[in-house]
Amino acid sequence: RRAEQVSAERRPATPQPDESAISDQRSARPRVLVVEDAADTLEMLRVFLTARGYEVTACASAAEALRVAAAGHFDIIVSDIGLPETDGYELLGRIRRELPHLARVPALAVTGYAAERDGELARAAGFAAHIAKPFEPAELADSIARVLAPDEPDADGAAT
Repeated sequence: RRAEQVSAERRPATPQPDESAISDQRSARPRVLVVEDAADTLEMLRVFLTARGYEVTACASAAEALRVAAAGHFDIIVSDIGLPETDGYELLGRIRRELPHLARVPALAVTGYAAERDGELARAAGFAAHIAKPFEPAELADSIARVLAPDEPDADGAAT
């Protein structure tokens, strides 16, 4: 028994993860998957979010987004609802079902469907928030920040 103990003491310790490396990974630029079929809106979102410090992957269709998402890791998904062929609701459902590594990634709907009922439908489909077009860029930035940090206290100290 003493020989086993001595032998165990001589073995190199199992490497432990470096806490600073873990915190560096968490503080890396947030990765955003943006899905929008209108080329000018897609470009505006890409430029705006990149300028705000996000790492942006822009896709012009649901099919492209599914291909990219299958191999990527994202912190948030920003998607139009009114996409041709596969709408944003179906896209998010497929991402949740078919891509387990993205099943819990929050999603934000950015859409021309602006009625209150549309916001309810988006939340029921799994979107954490709904922004109606046209919108102010600051509104988008604020919504993304809230979605990425849902447990941050608000101005009154309550968790959101």
